[in-house]
Amino acid sequence: MRSCVVFGHRDVDYRGYKEKIREILIKLIEVYHVEQFYIGGRGDFDGICARILKTLKANYPHIKTTLVFSYIPTKGFCLSESYDDSIYLLEKRVPPRLAILKTNELIILRSDYILSGVKYSQSRPN
Repeated sequence: MRSCVVFGHRDVDYRGYKEKIREILIKLIEVYHVEQFYIGGRGDFDGICARILKTLKANYPHIKTTLVFSYIPTKGFCLSESYDDSIYLLEKRVPPRLAILKTNELIILRSDYILSGVKYSQSRPN
């Protein structure tokens, strides 16, 4: 099964790119035979991809979306209906400030493709 991880900026409005993102996701499914999508669920790009994939399941019921945790979920966590399941990859304890970086490194090793929504070529000033 081929897989794709989704990465993007946390606080960028991607709504104007929704149709282009949808086209890319369909191409990943139809041309590259991606069935598994890993999504961090931490930002705007992750959210829009998860919502689009949820609607695409009507035509592609075999695709699967997995929420990737960088931190252990809190008690009482409820998985959004946008996701089929979730995964936590950090077997070794890492400092909280490195958790996202280490999780990203590990999920890339499991993925055949990366879909990235990048709006800035470098970090924005605060």
